[in-house]
Amino acid sequence: MKRIATVYDMMISSPSDTKEEVSAVFESIMDFNRNSANQESPPAMVRILKWNTDVFLNSNKRPQESINEQIIASCDFAVVILRRRLGTPIGRDKSGTAQEIRLLKKSKKQIFVFYLSETVTVDYPKEATLEEQKEFIEQAIALRAFITELKNEGIPISIYTDASDLRKQLLYQLNGFCLLKNVPDLQAVNNLGICSIAIGGAKHHILSEKIEKAKHIKIFTTTGGALFHRYVGQFSKMLRNNGTLQVLLPNPESDFLKDVDLLENRDGNPISREFDATISNLRKIWLEARRTPCDTLGKIQLGCAHTMLRQTEIICIDKENENDDDDKQIWCWVTMTMPPFRAGADSPSLECHTTKSAKSMDLSLAGMTNHSFNRSWEESKFKIEFDGEQKIRYFYMEKSHAIFFWKEKLDAAKKCALQARTDSNRNGVLIEVAAQHPLEADGAPGVEFARRLDMGYKLYDEYQEKHIRCKIYVPGSLHMHNGVKDKVTLSEAGRKYLIDKGVSPEDIYGEDQNVKYRGADGVYNSADECFVASQIWKDECFSELVCVCSPIQSMRKTAHYIAFGAFPSVFTCPSPEMFHDYVYEMFTGLPYVLYEDPYLDPKESKLAREHRVNRKPGFTKA
Repeated sequence: MKRIATVYDMMISSPSDTKEEVSAVFESIMDFNRNSANQESPPAMVRILKWNTDVFLNSNKRPQESINEQIIASCDFAVVILRRRLGTPIGRDKSGTAQEIRLLKKSKKQIFVFYLSETVTVDYPKEATLEEQKEFIEQAIALRAFITELKNEGIPISIYTDASDLRKQLLYQLNGFCLLKNVPDLQAVNNLGICSIAIGGAKHHILSEKIEKAKHIKIFTTTGGALFHRYVGQFSKMLRNNGTLQVLLPNPESDFLKDVDLLENRDGNPISREFDATISNLRKIWLEARRTPCDTLGKIQLGCAHTMLRQTEIICIDKENENDDDDKQIWCWVTMTMPPFRAGADSPSLECHTTKSAKSMDLSLAGMTNHSFNRSWEESKFKIEFDGEQKIRYFYMEKSHAIFFWKEKLDAAKKCALQARTDSNRNGVLIEVAAQHPLEADGAPGVEFARRLDMGYKLYDEYQEKHIRCKIYVPGSLHMHNGVKDKVTLSEAGRKYLIDKGVSPEDIYGEDQNVKYRGADGVYNSADECFVASQIWKDECFSELVCVCSPIQSMRKTAHYIAFGAFPSVFTCPSPEMFHDYVYEMFTGLPYVLYEDPYLDPKESKLAREHRVNRKPGFTKA
């Protein structure tokens, strides 16, 4: 059956050491033409222009001139293969291949350059003379320098490892190039704002320029480690220009990444391990940006993507406020990765753009990608303002990760407790009585706090009767509740209460220990209490640790203790009026500690800072 096909003329440019690769190119073209012919849509065919059959050699001109005038002028695109030779200089050009590349670029023709990986050893023949060996080395050095020149000129270089790999890569490139050229409904492509279709990532020179000039960059990626590593300088320059970088990443221990590992056969190199490299590269970008003084420095924001496709989105916006109706460019590169194929050379990619504002319902591909990112960012429950200093291991622990984490912590805490009880240099019991705000108007403990202090005193008295060294730690700095400031610290209120009961002042730890271990941050939540108590227990060589607290908060307090390496005996003290709430504790308080923030470090934890905003007089978020 007769069919109309679109034919593209292709030129091959290569030095004399690429016979095997040239054969692979011919095989790749045969594969492409055969696959295209079997498709229902109008086929695209590729014809190779050969200098020995498609060029009329004019006796008045050099052969290279005839090739330049006829093949370069008529071809639609060119494939350049570079192995270890550059070739012989011609005129002002370093070789015939170099001259062809220059003229192709001048004619604005598509060029696919393939360069043999330098990890592949290529030696000169054993029978080569010393002169031939010298020439081989000089050619390899010249070619390496030429490759660097091409990269600096913005010409993308595809690295191949052997002829088979070259054949495969070229077929991918041809599919992308000819697909866009041969789309029947070009108006639909234009309406979607698609600039190009390719196999693999964005071209280096294009992405480098877009990143540097952007005022707002949004990246939706599975890891992004390689991207951030390659463009440290460009991202840093964007930040120095007061730009914003938003990155959506999956949780490193997520079920999503485990599925990716399974589908992509990543048993030996799990993709979740790349999270640390990504954070490290973002830290390099931030430090590089800070190295050069500037009036205002931009920001890096990280968000946890709960639901993802296996894809990469890079969105560059050239205006500070993307919602303005002023002219702006929203440029996107979307890589659709579909396991078992991985990101990179195996994945189809789309380059697209729009000039409409983000608040408009823009149905171009760039507009939809930008809307999709914004929605995912809004729904992200975990967002971090990254300043290059935080130690980020995960956004939150998923179940399997959390079980492993807490099992390790529990085993370590139990081991530490056993060693303390059997160590002859350690003796006595430390009782931590969990404080509770607010205090009464006269500064006395409230009903719930007083009941805990009573139980603490009872335990203390029992140990005293047995002649066991015993001391009580009453935590809690100066608090306020609903804007009303207590007259004294919780520690001081509890201390006075215990002294009135008959406890020796020398046997009570209070505000002095709060300051010693938490400093100006103070003690304002259960994690602070457990941290200080566990430090006293270790530093003062007690053999046992006891905690007296509300039955509602007992599990959360125990979890904090385990995280800090201690394993206490817990006594709970019910009260008719309890400050804590069972429902909140079961569904919010305890899960937050187990899955998100075991330590509540006041310098790193958002919730710890919120506690101080709500409870510490004079504390502000700034």
